[in-house]
Amino acid sequence: DYVKKKWTVPEGINILDRGGSINSFDELVQHMSGKSFFIDCWATWCSPCIEEFSRSEQLDAFLKSKGIELVYINFDRSIYEMTWLNTIRKYKLIGNHLRANEAFQNDLYNSGIITGALPQYMIVDSGGEVVVKDAFRPSDKETLYKQIENTIVKNVP
Repeated sequence: DYVKKKWTVPEGINILDRGGSINSFDELVQHMSGKSFFIDCWATWCSPCIEEFSRSEQLDAFLKSKGIELVYINFDRSIYEMTWLNTIRKYKLIGNHLRANEAFQNDLYNSGIITGALPQYMIVDSGGEVVVKDAFRPSDKETLYKQIENTIVKNVP
């Protein structure tokens, strides 16, 4: 029954690696096809990550109004797939989702894109450049929105 329902997720939720692994940040950028995006790095065991999800709906609406995609990157181990999918459903995390496999995680750490502490938020421009590595949290709403506008929106033609 789980296998049949496993990929049944609410509308607006896109599992990026459903069709195959994404093994590097460059592959993620290619997958996002020249779009600016905001990254939320999280795990199901991370209490601060889960606390921030209460702001996801507002954040999603703000990002959509600016033409920016939302990408959730999960750092749980593969054995926690059911917990990962249920968390996405429970918190209605509208946006794009990716499970960071070992190759993807190594690429992020080796390139210095991720610092190691969760949650971590990043702002990526349409050229695939990480313009802010440690963005403010969604709970810092006004400060985060200004940060996004100052780094992405002002540079959009």
